[in-house]
Amino acid sequence: MRFTSVLILLIGSCAILWYYICLIFLGFVAPKPDPTTDEAFRQFMATSVSTLSGTLATYVGMILGVQTAAREPSVNRIAAVLQTRATPISGLQAIAAIAYVVSLFIALFAWWRNPSAPDPTIVALGKSLLGLIGGALTVILNVNVRDPQD
Repeated sequence: MRFTSVLILLIGSCAILWYYICLIFLGFVAPKPDPTTDEAFRQFMATSVSTLSGTLATYVGMILGVQTAAREPSVNRIAAVLQTRATPISGLQAIAAIAYVVSLFIALFAWWRNPSAPDPTIVALGKSLLGLIGGALTVILNVNVRDPQD
């Protein structure tokens, strides 16, 4: 394995581990801000969850083949989507995608456990499950956006 591959693997693993640490902390350990703790670091953790979940969501969308194939002629749209989905993914890429999907359910569970005052980042992450479901339904139903030029 090349040094750059090892470095990328290390950084990616640390990012997913940090994402889960922040998710568990904000969702279960300290769902409400504590005035005796450092609020700046709590904000850093919330920003970490938002940033990393956005990156993982984009990646999961890419894996599912959610794309607008509007640049392709209408005959080639389905082929473009299928070709994107046919791109093989590695085991680590699959783990990252599954980790994101699982994190959405964890966030939803944390929100359910603390409905009176959940952390806003956890609420936003829980709501992202709807976007994932909508994206997956789009792929399943093979909904194509109609190009006005067709």
